[in-house]
Amino acid sequence: MIRNFTWFLSLSFIVMLSGCVPYHKLSRSEFPQGTNLETHYEITENFVKSQRVFEQFTTLANFDAMWLSDQTRIAYVDMYCKKRGKSSEAQGTMLERQLEENRHWISFYVLADVRDVFNGAMNDKTPDWTPYLELDGEKIEPVSIKEIELEPEYINLFGNRLNSFKTSYLVSFPAQDQAGKFYLEGCKIVKLVFSSVDKLCSVEWNLEQIGKASKSGNKKIGKEIDFYWGA
Repeated sequence: MIRNFTWFLSLSFIVMLSGCVPYHKLSRSEFPQGTNLETHYEITENFVKSQRVFEQFTTLANFDAMWLSDQTRIAYVDMYCKKRGKSSEAQGTMLERQLEENRHWISFYVLADVRDVFNGAMNDKTPDWTPYLELDGEKIEPVSIKEIELEPEYINLFGNRLNSFKTSYLVSFPAQDQAGKFYLEGCKIVKLVFSSVDKLCSVEWNLEQIGKASKSGNKKIGKEIDFYWGA
């Protein structure tokens, strides 16, 4: 009885207090929210794609893919360096290394949740699902599929897509053909395909649309940084 009465008094006090002091003022003083940093949600919107495969009403597989484009790597470096208090010089050096990666590889982070299969891991020797790249219809095999642990910055960019049922992979393709030409030069559609023996699905990026958004975004940075679109 006394316990219920105490609870009632506490609740009454909170109600009375909320009527006297604006909630937003009380929350800021009693519950500090910290300073919000730039979250780069435009990267999540433009460079993270998802696809789900069903067998009638049964889910066979879930795939989420993040293209590690120049813009994605720029966002990652910005978040990484701000979090750790890196100097502008250190950030510039790190950014150069990240962008250099894209001159050698076309890379994706993939979250995969494959259901009821014998070889569920995509980096198995005989996987049930295999990714490959399709650039304006030209197919390219991956040179590397590695199971990895995502860094906090990329977890943030994936948003709520990451959960305990999904395995994280780094999937890499060559950036140049045997003649030394960049695959992405003049390319319009980048498509990452996931294929099994009897099913196929894909996610895709339209480079013309991304290129327009990229140029407008680069003006804020003060320079053109993305070589994919001839900058």
